[in-house]
Formats: sequence, structure tokens, C-alpha cells
Amino acid sequence: MGRGNLSRLRRCGGALRYSLCVPELSRAAVMLRVGLVAAAVGLVDQLSKAWAYGELRGEPAIKLWPGRLEFDFALNPAAAFGFASNFGSPRIVLLIFAVCVAAVLGWLAWRFGGQSRWLRLGAGLAIGGGLSNAADRLHRVHEFPIYFRSELSFDQLMTHGAAIRDAMATGRAWTEVEDYGVVDFIVVYWAPHRRWPAFNLADVALTAAAVAICVWVWRKLEPAGSAPAGSDSPHPEATR
Repeated sequence: MGRGNLSRLRRCGGALRYSLCVPELSRAAVMLRVGLVAAAVGLVDQLSKAWAYGELRGEPAIKLWPGRLEFDFALNPAAAFGFASNFGSPRIVLLIFAVCVAAVLGWLAWRFGGQSRWLRLGAGLAIGGGLSNAADRLHRVHEFPIYFRSELSFDQLMTHGAAIRDAMATGRAWTEVEDYGVVDFIVVYWAPHRRWPAFNLADVALTAAAVAICVWVWRKLEPAGSAPAGSDSPHPEATR
């Protein structure tokens, strides 16, 4: 038996599992698969957001399943599902975070993805969803009015202070401002009149990515010899 086959035999847990072992992908093949998944997620998400931005903005919600599911435009300056919405508009912080997470997941896929389809899938979904939302923060702008005499918040004052000052100088009680954010349009009601924060397809991909990566970690942590052939868990080496 050649040295390469012997190495593969040990990695797959011995002679009884040799014929069932899934070959490890090359790093180039891994990154190609991750890139294709990420590109597909980003393309579908951006197309759906462009539709929502053009068709739902300023229009009544489209009720697909009254009281359960609807499409309604919202611009979210915070993270997925409205997380961190109480911290104002942390645009730059979220952009840097998205790029760092994508880089870490890319490295994990490059280093370990050859042995795990779960990691490849999770990395592709997370990179595509995260960078697609980051792209929205760079170019997606929504105009909205601020009635600053009745509902002006500290964050609005800090973010749009110049526009508010100019409007007050002319005696107006409101001003129209622009804000960057992520387009959300999917609304799910988990109880009567109680809706989950609006989200988009990138958020769905990020949630699925978290599940896939958890499966990968769980399989890595399984006791040796307890997982089926071709899984991510380590197997005892074959005796020489």
C-alpha cells in the first residue's frame, strides 16, 4: 500500500472503513465550493432586496398569510434581526465586523473544509450573507422625515445635527434626512399582533450557517470512533 493510501486509511479509521471513506478535497476545491455558495447567496439576496427597495418602499405591506407572514419594507441600521438597534447606527463597526468574520470563516474553510461539507456549507452561507448585508450598508440609502420637536432622540441629534439645525433656522418642525442600512422585508408573526423583527434572505443564510457550523463543531467534539465513516470526528489510527 502506498504512503498516501496508508495516510488516508489511518485518517478514516482503519481497513474496515477504507472503502467508505470520503476523499479529502484539495484546498482549491474547498475554496471554489465556498465561493460558489457565497456568490449564490449574495446574488439572490441582492436581487430580493432590490425588488423590495423598488416595490415595497412607501407602499402597504403585502400580506402573504394574514397574521402570519407578510412583506413590508424596513431599513435596518443595526445587525441581523434588529440586534444592536438600541446602539444607534454602528455602521462602520458592523462593516469591519462583517469583513473580519468573513476572513476568519474563509481561513477555517481553507484549513479544515476539506474534511467537512458542513463547514464548507456554513462558511459559504455566512460569508455570502454577511458580505451582502455589508454591501447594503455601503450603498443602500433611505430618506425619511424627522419630527425633531416631538420625537428627537440623542442619536438623531448626533447623526443629523446639521440638517436639524438648518431646518430649525427656517422655522420648520421637521426635516428629511438620509440614512444607510440593510433592507429587511420579511415579517413573521409568532403570535397574534406580535411580530418577529423584520429580516431578509441574508439573515436566513446566516442562521442556516450557524446551524451548519454547530454541526461541524459537534462532530469534531464527538468521542473518537463513535461517528460514522467519512465524518469530521477523529478515528483511531490503524495499527501498522
